[in-house]
Amino acid sequence: MKYELTDSAYFNGYTISTDKEKGYKCITQILSRFDILMQKMLNAHCKVFFMSMVIRYDRQHCYPENNDLFEEFISYYSYIFNHEYKYNMKYCWIREQNAPHSSAHFHLALLFNGSNIQHVKTPVEVAERLWDMRLGYPGIKGLIHCDPNIHSTMIRKGSENYFSAIDNCFKTFSYMSKSTSKNHTPQGVRLYGSSISPAKKTTELFALPI
Repeated sequence: MKYELTDSAYFNGYTISTDKEKGYKCITQILSRFDILMQKMLNAHCKVFFMSMVIRYDRQHCYPENNDLFEEFISYYSYIFNHEYKYNMKYCWIREQNAPHSSAHFHLALLFNGSNIQHVKTPVEVAERLWDMRLGYPGIKGLIHCDPNIHSTMIRKGSENYFSAIDNCFKTFSYMSKSTSKNHTPQGVRLYGSSISPAKKTTELFALPI
């Protein structure tokens, strides 16, 4: 798939992380996907909680070059928050790979009903537990990274900083959509996905312990 790039400082009126002088660009298809998710959540809730995290493989073991483990993880993760906890959650993920045969990692952006979630603690703890299960090597630390001071924002309708909070979310997300580290994805492997992507089917989903 051919991706469209932008080096504009704005996307649909929101600030994004580009730099014409340094050649930093963002992929517009990924920005558009996030914009759709954001508008859906803003229309549905008076408060929306945005957060992001980075999810890595451990360096001690070999993993397949495709996204199967991660896509199983995100299917389980979405099921827990939307069906078990009954929190409305939307997500968008992006794959990054720094060199052709290096290990990939994933950026994950989450949007929650802000009346249910106000902090990164529970989403991160659930992610750590599920990622352990998918990798099959429990107890490895540091594979999920999320700094609540940088990677989370609460958007409140009617607040003085309503529009600046949305703008901050887009600027944070746009870093994930940067074009660098995106050209080493193997052929036939998805670069990104989201809540509005076709769901990955699995027979194990309802056997997941909560």
